[in-house]
Parts: sequence; C-alpha cells; structure tokens
Amino acid sequence: MIYCINPKCSSRENSGANEYCANCGTPLLIEERYRLIRPLQLHPLNQHEVWEVEDLKGTNFCPPGGHQVLKILKFPTLQAAKKFDREIQILKTFAHPGMPRCDYYGTFTFLLPGELIPMKCMVIQFIPGITLRQWLKTHGQINSSQAVVWLKQIVEILREVNRERYFHGDIKPDNIMVQPDNQLVLIDWGGAQVLDDEYMAKLSSGIYREIYGDSPLILDATVSIGYTAPEQAEGKPLPQSDFYALGQTFLELLTGQSPIYINSDPQTGRLLWHDSAAKTDPALVALIDQMISPNIVERPINAELLLQMLNHLPGREQKIAKPRNLWIGGIALALLTSLGVFGVISRNLSKVEAADYLSQADLSKQVQDLPSARRLYEQSLRLNPNQYPVLVNLAMVCAQMEDFECATRKLEQAIRIESEPWQAYYNLGVIYELRDDMSAARQSYQQAIATGKNKAAGALNNLARLEILEGNPQAALALIADGLQKTKDRQYRWALLKNQGWAYLIQGNYPQAQKSLLEAVKLDPAWADPYCLLVQVAQKQGQSGQEYWSDCLSEASEVPEVRAWRQQIFNRLLSLKKS
Repeated sequence: MIYCINPKCSSRENSGANEYCANCGTPLLIEERYRLIRPLQLHPLNQHEVWEVEDLKGTNFCPPGGHQVLKILKFPTLQAAKKFDREIQILKTFAHPGMPRCDYYGTFTFLLPGELIPMKCMVIQFIPGITLRQWLKTHGQINSSQAVVWLKQIVEILREVNRERYFHGDIKPDNIMVQPDNQLVLIDWGGAQVLDDEYMAKLSSGIYREIYGDSPLILDATVSIGYTAPEQAEGKPLPQSDFYALGQTFLELLTGQSPIYINSDPQTGRLLWHDSAAKTDPALVALIDQMISPNIVERPINAELLLQMLNHLPGREQKIAKPRNLWIGGIALALLTSLGVFGVISRNLSKVEAADYLSQADLSKQVQDLPSARRLYEQSLRLNPNQYPVLVNLAMVCAQMEDFECATRKLEQAIRIESEPWQAYYNLGVIYELRDDMSAARQSYQQAIATGKNKAAGALNNLARLEILEGNPQAALALIADGLQKTKDRQYRWALLKNQGWAYLIQGNYPQAQKSLLEAVKLDPAWADPYCLLVQVAQKQGQSGQEYWSDCLSEASEVPEVRAWRQQIFNRLLSLKKS
C-alpha cells in the first residue's frame, strides 16, 4: 500500500503497482525516489503532515530502499515557512547522534494541480524506537540511575545546539524517542528558535508572541500544558525554557504522573511532587526542582552548567565529578599548576614515597578524581609535611569538594612555612568570600598583595570587586589601575577591565565604562559579566541594550551579582505587554 501526497485527495490509499493516484491522478513517486508508505501524523487542521516513506535512492545514513520521514508543510504562510526553513537548517547543520539528520538533497517543493503556492517538504532520518510517553506506558516509571543517564543524553544535545544559539522550544515525552540501544533522540525541531539579535528585538519590543506547534490544537492539555515554562506561555521563550520542559518531562518519568495532575504550592507555584518520587535520589530531586522553578533565574543558566551539575550528582554511573567553578570577580582559585610549580617535586624531598604519592595525586587531579587526589595529597604530606605546593593544591581540592574548613586549615599551614605565600593568601581570600566572611577575605587579599608584589593582579582585582560591592568605586579604580600595570595575562586583564567598567558605571562615567567593558569582551567573549554590565550602561543612556541581552542571558558566570543582573532583564521581558 502506498499513499497519495495530495492532502485534498479524498481517497489517498493506492495499490503499490500504481504510478498515479487512482482517485486524483497525483504522481505517487515523489522526486523520482520517495513513496509514502505509512502516515505518522495526520490532521486536517494541522499545517503539517508527517509520513514514513521509502527512499529508492538512499543517503549516507539510509540505504537505497530504506525508510525515512517526510514532513510536509501544507500551507506555507510566511511565518510557518520561516519556522520550517529553520528546522531544515538545524537538522542539516548538526550531525549529533541524538538528533535526526536531514540530507543535503532532502528538501524540495511540490506543487499540487490547481494550486499557486507549492507545499514545502523535508526528508529526515527515520528513528527506530518509541517515544518516552509510549515507553512510560509500557515499562512504568524509571529509577534515578536511568534518569541521570537519559538526562545527560538530552542535555548534551542541548549543549551542542545552544553553542550556536538555538534552543528546541517543545521538549516533552512525545518528542523524545528511545532507540533499541537505549539512546535518546530529540525530535520535532519545528518549534526551535535562534537567540539572535532579531529574536531579542522581538522580545524586547513587547509585540511578539510565538505560538509553538502546528495549530492551536497543539496547545491543548494533552500536549503542552504541564511542560511549557511560564515565560514561554507568556510568549517569551528562552533557552532556559527548555530546562523547565525537560525537568517536567523527567518528573513524569520518575513519578509516573503527568505534571498537570500534580498539585502546586499556592505561594511559590512549585509542584508538590516529592512524595510521588520517594525512591528518587534526593540530589536528583533537588536538581529537577531547580530545573522546574517558575522563576527562570533559579534554573541553570546554560546546558554546560546543567551537565556539570548532573556529573556532580553522587553515586551515579560517572564517579569522577567535575568540580564547581570557583570564580570570584573573574579570577579563580589559583592552582599552582598555572604558576609552573604544581607537580614539581622539591629537590629537598628525601622520601621517594612522597614523590610517588604526589605524582599520582597530580594525575587524579587532572582527571578530576577529587577524592583520590585528596587522599594521595594527604599521604604525601604525612611523609613530608612541609610541601608548600602540595598544601595549596590540597586546599583547592578540599574547596572544590566544598570542604571549606579543610581548605582554610591547609592554606593557613602553607602560609606558615613559605616566605612569600601570596598564592595561599589569595586562595584564602577566595575561600573566605565563599564563606561570606568579607572582612577576612579583604585582609587575605591585602596580604597577597603585600607578599606577591608584582604577582598579585588577581588579589588586586578581587579586592577591587569588594570595594565596588561596598560602594567605593574610586578606591576600586585605583586598585584596578595598579593591577593592569602589573599583568599582561589575558585572564587577569579581562577581570580587571570588567570590574573597571563596573566601577565607571557606578560613577556615571558611561563612555569610559563602555570602553572598558568592550575591551573585556574582546579579550574573552565567553563570559556573561561584561555583557550584563553593557546592558546597564546602555539603559543609563536611554537605550535598551538589547544587542547584549542574549549574551548576558546565555553565557557562563558564577559571580552572584550576575544573577541579579539577569533577573533585571528577565523581569523586563516578562513585564512587557503582549499583543
């Protein structure tokens, strides 16, 4: 049995021997290669039809005579055609195993008899398997280990597309396929968006509303409700909206209940689902709670961070946890590796065993096996307790494991045995900041500057940031100027220029603030901090700053003030009046 491609044909089934539809006369062999053999999605009111087709010629991922999927846009309005073309672009651009592929020649138009505008068609890779919704009906709810494995697979896909500023826009159990090898594929990219300047301009104008799906039917309770993030329901989807939808999807997989049937807290809007997932790992429950927060700022800022959080979950299949990025003011904890000392065995070491343990700890640290690195450093110190580099690096491992008491003790011990312990003082300042002891942090940075002399650009930067937070921009600018004279290191200069721009912003010197911040972006465009500040500089001068919004909202940062700056942008977006 083969089918007619004409959606207006009243009898589309045909014998496999026919060359033309017996009812309407439309050719049954499309583009001299495709035969429609099974309907996958048909509805007379939908803009799209989806068919399983036989491809007589094949592609590099489908043998001749193999099966593919044909998606047809029946009514190519301007907006629908734009979304259709975007889906084609995405599926042709990415070759990720968790996404269906679209062959270079797999797009064409088909003009029906009597019509003026041709239908748009794309042929995409056929994915064997079932959807997560079908899987849940057959197998029941999943356990924590399976949830983490599958979550990581989807987040890795999102990380790949987010790097090119795309996001999916319609994650739900129906749009995730489980293949026979248990690997997931994220399908139906028709709701995807690209976070470019045009998109941000539409959001900021307050006159933009994107309806996801094929028709209003897609927005009924059986498909969208329960998965769509609040800001997306308001017509303002962002990449973090995908994390909400993904969290809701896995909430359903872990509880066996659709989110629409789970009560919510009337004060916070959070779903009360914990009792339905009593056997779920508490750390995973906490992560999903963060993903499904009604407040977009409380969700992970990007897929890279979300993947790190998944890797950090205890007791999962990946035992080596990637440490939290401990950055304060743009300068991280100083490992002695970067200073050319880490792993160098002091010539005064007399014990071969200590050197062996140190070498093993070095390797463990490099692969982020933090528990092993800590144990090996401690064994090396038991054999030779006066190793300054080992004490500093052990303190950093403790900090990455969030054992700040251990980190503080080891750094204080390192300071006692070294004549110029500026690295230890610097790292101690960072630890005190993480412990919210700003007075002790200030003293430690001052000691790092005094002992490090021309090596203390990082301490100057972090001390300048504390001055800014305490409302002393002029004092901060003096420290920053000193730091810029002392270093040519790109990382240090980026942080100093960023904080310089921030201090000028507070002073009201907007041209100089913009200059410093743009210099920081030029040095390293991969961090959100200067973009968020550039938004504020623009707004202080009566402009929207929308050209910096997407970078502020999507690039990485872990300093607490960036969270507040992002919240300001989200609040503005969500307060704009919809059409």
